[in-house]
Order: sequence, then structure tokens, then C-alpha cells
Amino acid sequence: MPASVVPVSVFLLLVNFILIKKQIVYAQIVTSPKTIKLQNFTPPPTRTPTMTAQPSPTIAPPASNSSPIPPVTSGPTNQPQPTDVPSSGEKAAEVMDLVNKIRQICPGGIISISTLSCVNKLILPNNLSILVQSELKFSTIHNTYLQCVGFVRAATARMYGYPVNNGGNAIDFATRLPTGYRFIDGKLGARIRTNDLAIWNYDTYGHIAYVVEVFSPSVFKVAEANLGTRGEVRLSITTIDSPNLIGWIRKN
Repeated sequence: MPASVVPVSVFLLLVNFILIKKQIVYAQIVTSPKTIKLQNFTPPPTRTPTMTAQPSPTIAPPASNSSPIPPVTSGPTNQPQPTDVPSSGEKAAEVMDLVNKIRQICPGGIISISTLSCVNKLILPNNLSILVQSELKFSTIHNTYLQCVGFVRAATARMYGYPVNNGGNAIDFATRLPTGYRFIDGKLGARIRTNDLAIWNYDTYGHIAYVVEVFSPSVFKVAEANLGTRGEVRLSITTIDSPNLIGWIRKN
């Protein structure tokens, strides 16, 4: 090897040795905490745990030992319902016959104190003559002319063998009901029937008449006395909407 080459090789070896030693020293130097604070240091994000919502238990209502309350239903009443049908074709023939007989034996069908003797000529079947005559006479003697109540008492005596009781004046029959009768309010839609006793609230005393025939739900015929002409007994046709008709009483 030439002599000039040896010094160069030695020089290169020395340089490499110095560089390697310096790197080892640098690797052993600890970075100062102050240096860390001055650097841009972003810590890794912290993961926040997410709470999984637990389903709320469904709480069933406590069992009840009580039975459900049944719906309230209205019970039957004494008032007939609108489904009541009129007594189609039925007639109170006995009462109509009574009216016709009175009109034959008493002038103009009028019974008054002056014509009261005509009642004695009234002849009826089933031994009812005396009972019916007594009702007609009693009403006439106490009022000079036959009254509507007196005639209705005579008519029911002719029909059933006894007169209606209680009442008083005609209007009183709606509240002081005869035995075995009930009052039916005419405004409730019920239908009038043959043998009902219709009541009007005319003036102080009212008016009462015997229903002898029903033609339709709104038209019917009555036997009556002392309406229009004092003491007169007659048959007349009227309507359910006639003025002052408040209702009727019906035999149970």
C-alpha cells in the first residue's frame, strides 16, 4: 500500500468514529418537559362512553276484583210509548148508544132542571138504567145543567157498571186519578185510544169527555156534555192538537 494512502484511511476511520459516538450521545439526551409544553402537542381524543338506554319496564295496573259498572238503562215507565197504536175500528158502542138515547128523549139533547123528567125515560140493558139516571140527575140538580163530569160518570157507569171516582172538577181528574186509571201527557207522543177520558184545561174547571172512536193518531170522536151549549149531550170529532188538550186518563 503506498504511504500516502495510509494517512487518508486513518483520517476517515477517525471521522466515522467521532460521528458514531456523537449520535449515541444525542440519543441519550432526554427532552426537557419545558420543551414539551412549548411544542404543539394535541393529546389523542378521549372517548366518552355512551350509556345505552335501558327500556323502562311496563307496569301493568293492579288487577281489580270489582266488576265493571254496567251501563244505566232506563226502565219502563207508566207512559205509553209512541209505538202505541190507536184502537183501529174499535168503538165504545155502549156510550154512543147512551148519547143517541138522550138526544131522542130530551129536547135538543139538553138535560137541565126544567127538562130533568126526560131522564126517567132512559132505558138501558143489564139493569143499569137507575144507576145511569142517578148520575145524570145528581149533576143536573146541583148545577142546573148537566155537567161534563156528570156525563162522564154516567158513561163509565154504562160501560163498566160503576162510575169513575175521585176527580172533582174536570181538570182535577188529571191529578186526582180515579181508581185503576193513569194519566197520559198528550205532549209525549203517545196515541189516544177508545175508552180514554180526554181532559182539557179550559178556564178554571176544565173539560172532560169520553173517547168513543179513534180514526187516526190525530183525529178522534168523543161523547161529551156541556161544551158550547149548556147541558147538551152530543158526539163530536176533535183532534189531538185541539186547544187546551193536556192529555187523557186510561183504565189500566
